[in-house]
Amino acid sequence: MKILVVGPSWVGDAVMAQSLYKLILQETKNKIDVLAPQWTLGVLDRMKEVETSICSPFDHGELRGIAGGAARERTFWARERRVYRGDRAAGWSLCRG
Repeated sequence: MKILVVGPSWVGDAVMAQSLYKLILQETKNKIDVLAPQWTLGVLDRMKEVETSICSPFDHGELRGIAGGAARERTFWARERRVYRGDRAAGWSLCRG
């Protein structure tokens, strides 16, 4: 099984997301692909937990009108363009207080 994670838009958040990828890998033993902005791909490429990093064409915070939110829209984009053929998808969210 493959899991697509819609990754964070910032390099620091991408680094912090590695703990999530480790947990997913530990719990599921599934391959993890990450859809993320170009400027975070160098960080993702160095993570052994990430099978494939996919460059996102979306700008930070950009929504293009599909109901259900940004993560759902990005998953649709990846599947429609046959960039990604996985079994599950998940979004990354970081709450700042």
